Amino acid sequence: MSERERENVVRRLEACSDEELREVFSQVFKARRPYPAEEAYHHNRYFLGVASRQLAGEPQEPERWEPAAVYAVADVDRSAYGDGPGPDVGFSQFGTCDGCGVKVCSNLKQGLCPICGEPVSMS
Repeated sequence: MSERERENVVRRLEACSDEELREVFSQVFKARRPYPAEEAYHHNRYFLGVASRQLAGEPQEPERWEPAAVYAVADVDRSAYGDGPGPDVGFSQFGTCDGCGVKVCSNLKQGLCPICGEPVSMS
């Protein structure tokens, strides 16, 4: 891919809503594996994630941050929501996958874990 083509891809991705970005990367990550030769004995996935951390302490204290919380962005459960990406409200729903223990987030109350594919409920 040329630098110009890459810049065009980056511009297109930057223009996407969070939900559109999830849809694009979900399709790509379902088709790619970091270590495909090891898939029979070592499940591995790329995933879209959100990392966040909060400022700790009081405003007059030296700046320090809490440890980061990392969430995998859940895939849309098409059986529950159809083909659309859902409302453009950001990934404000949170839960934990019972199948693999990964923390997930979404713009929807129901999703699919991007790591193991199990259904996930969020609130």
